[in-house]
Amino acid sequence: MQGLPFITKYKRLLIPLILVLITLLLQRVSGFVNYLYPNYVFSPVTKLLRAALGGIAFSLGDVLYAIIFLYLLYTILISLYKLIKRQYTKQVLYQKFTTLTSMALWLVVLFKILWGFNYYKQPLATTLKLPVTTYNKEDVLMLSNHCLAIINTIIPQITNDSNFALSAVKPYLQAGYDSIATQIPALQYSYNSVKPALYSKLQGYMGFQGYYNPLTGEAQVSTDVPLYMQPSIALHEMAHQIGIGYEDEANLVAYLAAYHNTNPYIRYSSNVDMLQYSLQALVRLDTTAYKQIIVQVPLKVKTHIRQYYRYLGYRQGVLSNTMSSTYNTFMQANNMPKGLNTYNEVVGLAIAFIKKK
Repeated sequence: MQGLPFITKYKRLLIPLILVLITLLLQRVSGFVNYLYPNYVFSPVTKLLRAALGGIAFSLGDVLYAIIFLYLLYTILISLYKLIKRQYTKQVLYQKFTTLTSMALWLVVLFKILWGFNYYKQPLATTLKLPVTTYNKEDVLMLSNHCLAIINTIIPQITNDSNFALSAVKPYLQAGYDSIATQIPALQYSYNSVKPALYSKLQGYMGFQGYYNPLTGEAQVSTDVPLYMQPSIALHEMAHQIGIGYEDEANLVAYLAAYHNTNPYIRYSSNVDMLQYSLQALVRLDTTAYKQIIVQVPLKVKTHIRQYYRYLGYRQGVLSNTMSSTYNTFMQANNMPKGLNTYNEVVGLAIAFIKKK
């Protein structure tokens, strides 16, 4: 019985701490992360969120994040003021500490339930039985030529860049997912909840072009990015909405959704995105081969890619570098040891997909 006072005193911390430890154990249980969680927790919850909030024109998640940020800022400033004025007793400081620690632990639990377990599912390559191996120059050239062939076929239909805008392509985004879901049921998407980010410019300076909000199930797309990028970013965030956690896998699913889409602007956007990843890989492997392939890239595509690099250049700074470093650490802590380089791993997945096709 002597332990009861201890439990009573620290129960605000013990309960969420125990739950955090349980989530850390559950993420190692294959049957949970690959079957129970996606089918009976994540999928029904996110479908409900998308069905309930998808019809709201603006991003409720952005509003919620703004409220949380302002509350935390207010709390920190008030606490600092009272600390400077010596208005805090040791007991009050202890209460503040336990409250903040408890909140942080509950947020970890909530994050795991609404999203975090997706980082521990079996690789998509295993699910799709893709023959992923270490790729070479010839493999990357094949991928580059594959993208260029599709681009050259549809580029005559690309007559107005305004048709790349999220508002223009949103009604057509789900069609590709509907098509691939007939072959891969796990990639079924329903209740469109893709929205323009309310803070697109700020998001750009933070280094983000889109993000998935697990609290609301919404996918946010920055409308500050070059127009040609918006369809591929939207498809990538939609992949997260259906539980694809790894960034390279979300890139592949986005590409598959565009591959099965008939809208030329969506197909162009995704293939240019994949071409960029392919060219980045090629220049690392063989600069001569890169120079030979780059001359085959249509002028319109080069113009769009230059728009992207100008966009990055204007927004490069301390804030974007800090956020990139933070997100890199976050990814490494969530079963993506290569951090931001995980995005580039889509090249190997795409090569395997083409080889299998």
